[in-house]
Amino acid sequence: MVRILASLAAAALYALALPPFGWTVLGWLTLVPLLLAVRDRSSRAAFGHGLLFGTAGCMAVAWWLPQAAVRYLELSWPLAILGLLAFAIVLTAPTVGLFAAGAASILRGRNPLGARLAVAALWTATELFRARVLGQPWGLLGHSQHAHPCLIQVAAVTGVYGIS
Repeated sequence: MVRILASLAAAALYALALPPFGWTVLGWLTLVPLLLAVRDRSSRAAFGHGLLFGTAGCMAVAWWLPQAAVRYLELSWPLAILGLLAFAIVLTAPTVGLFAAGAASILRGRNPLGARLAVAALWTATELFRARVLGQPWGLLGHSQHAHPCLIQVAAVTGVYGIS
């Protein structure tokens, strides 16, 4: 139960780090609860935690999508919310699930520094895949640092993925 709550806490931190809340310091802490939840877990269990984080995080970050669907597509509220849930489960959650499964596998290694670098690279690859292949370039973790001009200068070379 604690690991499930940690996955949900990570999703809450993720949403609070991004606009409209913009508590940018939380961007640095977002993945910590998720990584603690998947540490010493099987890849299958970690995938489940990633699915939970991905679904809850997408629902929290894309809260505006049902409102737009109701207003511009004239959908009912229940149908619009169901559409967002389906979107989160089908497109966002599996990518985060794969990240969590990969992170759990990496964290079982014996090289702590190498594991940290590999997990960071895996997260960056996950966001790159989400944006470039799945066409979801919004709500990336690097976007949470928009208010720090000195920090985001590296984006001129790496794009938002270098911030993530």
